Amino acid sequence: MEDADNVRDPREPTPDSVRASQHRLAANKEAPRRARRLASRIARDLPIDVTDRAVLVTSELVTNAVRHGSGTEGVVSLDLCTQGDSLTVSVADDGRKTAQSPSEGFGLMIMRKLADRWKIERHPHWRVTATFLPRTRASAC
Repeated sequence: MEDADNVRDPREPTPDSVRASQHRLAANKEAPRRARRLASRIARDLPIDVTDRAVLVTSELVTNAVRHGSGTEGVVSLDLCTQGDSLTVSVADDGRKTAQSPSEGFGLMIMRKLADRWKIERHPHWRVTATFLPRTRASAC
């Protein structure tokens, strides 16, 4: 007979399980809201601090891509990938509006503060990638 403490629910993710999704969002005012929903959905089994930080940064990055890269007639690419307790978010614009370097605006400042790892690339358009890991917090008691 199996010990009940050692039985794993097969629906629960294993520590090394990977889930990934790729999305192409119309670059409009609904894109950040849709991106938040998609990030929340894929992160539903992750620690709450990972989910909260990733959803906020996803919204900011998609907003930046719409405003500064794709314009209202373009497309924003959103890639989400979980592995264990981490989540990686990658947002790219289609370069319709501008070829400028990403600015030091509010969205990137938030990303730098909340993401555990991040990078900004250009090939051929801007892509910003941020990874979120669980953070331990000191007990308040």
